[in-house]
Amino acid sequence: MAKTQRLFRSIKPYLVWGMPLILAFFVVAGGASAPGLSVHLLLQVVGLIILLASLWTGGSFGIPGAARPFLTLAGAWICLVGLQLVPLPGGMRQFLPGGHDIARGFSILGEKTPALPISLTPGQTLAGLFMVIPPLAIFLLSLRMSWRGLTDKLPLAICGLGILTIALGILQLAEGPQSSAYFYSITNSGSPVGVFSNINHQGMFLLMTLPFVGAVLGRARSTWNSGDRDVGPLFLLGTLGVVIVVGVVLVGSLASYALLLPTLLLTLTLIIGRRRFAGLRWRITVPAVFLLGFIGTLLGAQPLLDAFGLSTGLGEADSGLSRATIWANSTHLLGDYWLVGTGLGAFPEVFPIYDRTTEITEVYANHVHNDYLEWLIEFGVMGGALLVIFFLFAARETVRVWRLQGGHEVRIKRAASIAFWLPFLHSFVDYPLRTPAIACFAAVCLAIMIMPANREVRVRKEMKSGTKPERMSRQVEI
Repeated sequence: MAKTQRLFRSIKPYLVWGMPLILAFFVVAGGASAPGLSVHLLLQVVGLIILLASLWTGGSFGIPGAARPFLTLAGAWICLVGLQLVPLPGGMRQFLPGGHDIARGFSILGEKTPALPISLTPGQTLAGLFMVIPPLAIFLLSLRMSWRGLTDKLPLAICGLGILTIALGILQLAEGPQSSAYFYSITNSGSPVGVFSNINHQGMFLLMTLPFVGAVLGRARSTWNSGDRDVGPLFLLGTLGVVIVVGVVLVGSLASYALLLPTLLLTLTLIIGRRRFAGLRWRITVPAVFLLGFIGTLLGAQPLLDAFGLSTGLGEADSGLSRATIWANSTHLLGDYWLVGTGLGAFPEVFPIYDRTTEITEVYANHVHNDYLEWLIEFGVMGGALLVIFFLFAARETVRVWRLQGGHEVRIKRAASIAFWLPFLHSFVDYPLRTPAIACFAAVCLAIMIMPANREVRVRKEMKSGTKPERMSRQVEI
């Protein structure tokens, strides 16, 4: 085991481009919540290889103590899904939600109720369990790496991925709805979805890249010397940020419009610092109000979006399956299955029973478009409790990150915290974290928040040895 650990330490310096490449793979290959079978298997195989490589080092080597609650919660969730797959005696199953109807069906057939699991769709539940492999694998791998190995090239790589998916989206717009540049057959044809299957997830991914643009810009600004060599990088990074903002607007996702302003304001704190941001709050207020008005116009003026060939992605209102209708019907579903849930991935099969839409169309609801409501439907009260505990630990880490003082390391951590929470806010009206690309991105962001930076490690060693950390008194808050 010692040899294994030494081997891992020896290859850490060469992983500086490893994490950007791995994240790029999951982003490009995992842009849909339900990819084809071949893509699904590829994601699981690659994720499993990374997971086994991360566990190969043995013990808790390289894993910060702050990560253990999250790994424990992941283990508890896996156990919960496993319990949903355990066959229960027919007499016991009929007393659980949905069991009475199942027993009545077998009774009509003149048969005794066999042993059945809690999950109403065991196959879908098992497939959903495997989908956690990629984000869990990339999370563990991130924790095994050094701070430099994890973050040295990653922010620039994330910015590059944002530009890449925007460029692909422009190509899709140029070629029209039948463009060969679309990755998936079920997609928002005619819209710039990039490597994703729908506009909402494309917009969310671009928003998550913005804080890292701000972090890199903030570092460039902190080393500004007013020389010609400094002008070029600052101009390039500023242009990069503007292009990503324009990309968010062009996508046409309502949720992305709603989150654009707070994301920009938080990103600005990374560029100029919180103290200077507070001093400029009145100068920022007026542009922010105008931007808010522009976003409000986009949110409320569907004809304006249609004029540009865009869409808010609210759902197919004409088909009777708008988000409001799905939510209303899903609450009745939750009322019946709140105790133990329907099982992971069961919603598309169970929802038609509760769908009160009278019109028959080709449109169907594959998700609730409110991931918290769908989570409760699938996992019941135990799943809800796990989710609350997860948010408490994540909020604690976020507060800790924003209380840190330091330079670029802290800036990167704050950028990661902003990007981490964006898909969770988006989850109130969609399901971004069921897309492997965004789930893996969020997992890396959580690892960055948890990972001790070099400066943190030095200070902690000095404090443990009883020496006063002199550097802390000279650090300037960013």
